[in-house]
Parts: sequence; C-alpha cells; structure tokens
Amino acid sequence: MSDTGNAMHLTPNASEFNAPYGRSIKDAKGRYSDGFLVIDYFAKAACLPLLNPYLNKDVKDTHGHGGVNFAVAGATALPREDLKKFNLQPFMNISLDIQLQWWGNYAKSLCNNSKDCKEKLKSSLFSIEAMGANDYLIAMLRGKTIEELKKMDLVSQVIKANEEGVRKIIGYGATQVLVTGYLHVGCAPSLLAMRSNSSDARDQFGCLKDYNDFIKNHNDLLREAISRLRKEHPDVHILIGDYYTAMQSVLDNHQKLGKYTKTSILIEK
Repeated sequence: MSDTGNAMHLTPNASEFNAPYGRSIKDAKGRYSDGFLVIDYFAKAACLPLLNPYLNKDVKDTHGHGGVNFAVAGATALPREDLKKFNLQPFMNISLDIQLQWWGNYAKSLCNNSKDCKEKLKSSLFSIEAMGANDYLIAMLRGKTIEELKKMDLVSQVIKANEEGVRKIIGYGATQVLVTGYLHVGCAPSLLAMRSNSSDARDQFGCLKDYNDFIKNHNDLLREAISRLRKEHPDVHILIGDYYTAMQSVLDNHQKLGKYTKTSILIEK
C-alpha cells in the first residue's frame, strides 16, 4: 500500500519490476500499482517529490528534504520470532522494528544530536501505514478461521507493536504522526477464492462478513491505543487514517463509480 521500491531492492526479481506496475508513472516502478499510491498523493498535495525508497542507494541523499520511505510490501508489525510463536511464517523478514532501525540509522545522518533532530522534524509528517495487515493475512491464508484468530493473542500484540512504534518515533522528535487502520480484508480476491466453497457469511457485496468485522475490531483497538498516546503526548498531533470508512464509501457508491456484479465486487468500466 505504501512501498515505493524497498521490496524491489530486497528481491531484485520481484514482479514490481515488470508491467503493469509503475507504467503510468515515469521511472516510478517498485509500487504494487500501475498508478499512484496514497503516500504519493500526500507528497503531491504537499508539493513535494515522490518519496524515494530508503534502500535505493543510487538516489542522491536529500538530507530529509522531500522525505524518505521505509515501507516494504509484505512487512509485518511483529518480528519473525514473534510470528513463529503463532506458527506463522512472514512473507518477508522485514517488520516494524527493522523499519524503525532503518529510520534510526537515517536519523544519524540527518541530525547532529537530539535537539537538532527535533528542530528538523518539527514540520515533518511520519506515517505508519496499516501495520498488522500482513500479520493477519498470513494467518488467514494459512487457513486460520476467525474464531481461531480470536483465540490467539495476535491482535493485542499487533496493537502493542503499533503503539510502541509511535512512541519511538515521538522519541526522535516527531510532532505529527499519522497511523492508519486497515480496510476490507474480507473483500480480498485471494481470500474469496480460498474460501469460495465455505459456509462463511457474506455481506451484500459478496465479501466475507466475519473477516471484515475482525478488521473493524482491529481498527477500534487501534483508536483506543491512539487515544492513550494522545494523553501521553498532548503536544504531538497523532492522526488516524480511516481506510475502512473510505473503502466502505466506494462499496456503497459502486453504481456511481463503476460496473458492479456480486461475483466480481467492482469491475472497471
């Protein structure tokens, strides 16, 4: 959802090198999209260049001007060792703590000291995008049912990882932090295909209702965590990005936005 090329540098033969990825943005491959990502629209709205991936060492260091992207497609909120406790194998050995280590290394080249860092970062926006989505998706694609997921301690661990991640960023001097929830995993084609013969309840759009409710619960718990962080740091602007409501608006207005059938969710005109 946010990776602008880091996964491509970790796996040189990745599909993001090839069409249709990046075809509508000149020299912007490395996205799991043929167009702009949400993070690209943020940059465009702020009249900034598109974010360079941290792992692209060929890009000239801008000393923080314009921003740097540490997102990796497939990254998890929890490290590999913690996921193994749930008998889960991550897509990639990249987790939020590793991304925060990257930021720490980058900050050393950006700032002379803690005071300098706080001064340089006072107008910066930090974004933690849908961390935990891959943790859940890994479990779901392994066939875990919603009831099994509820019995696991996975959700609370994911929320804790997000909360601690925000604290670490604030510790570096961040004063504006955006944390986004996740959207309708129950509408994901991979899950719909895998559970096509199941008796799972479906909503009016043909999506897996229990799976979407599971994500709504994650988003609610994330809001509670953000509320705690706001009380801890009243001088920091901590925002919530509500992707779920935005996606629900697309579904609710599908007749205005595209051709729709219950077997295909949304079909481009």
